[in-house]
This record gives sequence, C-alpha cells and structure tokens, in this order.
Amino acid sequence: TVTAFGYVIWSCVLRGECVPESAKFNVVDGQDMVPVIQLTVDKKKNEERWGGFIAQVGENTISDLM
Repeated sequence: TVTAFGYVIWSCVLRGECVPESAKFNVVDGQDMVPVIQLTVDKKKNEERWGGFIAQVGENTISDLM
C-alpha cells in the first residue's frame, strides 16, 4: 500500500507468496515527476510460477478522498 499525506492512494495484491525479509523497494522520479516504484521480492516456492506479479490493483487519488 502506498500513502501520501496519510491517505491510501495505491495498493496491490501479489499473485503468490513471497519471502517478506527479501522485499526491497526503490522510488524515483519518472517522466513529468510521476513517481516510479520498483519492488523486488523472492518467491516463497521457487518451483511454482505465479502467472504474473500482481493479482489485483486498487487506485485512489487524494482529490477523490476530499
């Protein structure tokens, strides 16, 4: 879940199980100052394919909440 000024603005659900201790992230300014979030995790079960990384995405904007 990503928050800005205490409000949830984006969230996602991974397709498979990961090793929480392996999670690494990096946030950089992308084109037009749009943040780019890079997430790296290790799969819990290496022999199974996830069929993709993200199962579901939720998105809000701060203006939707006010």
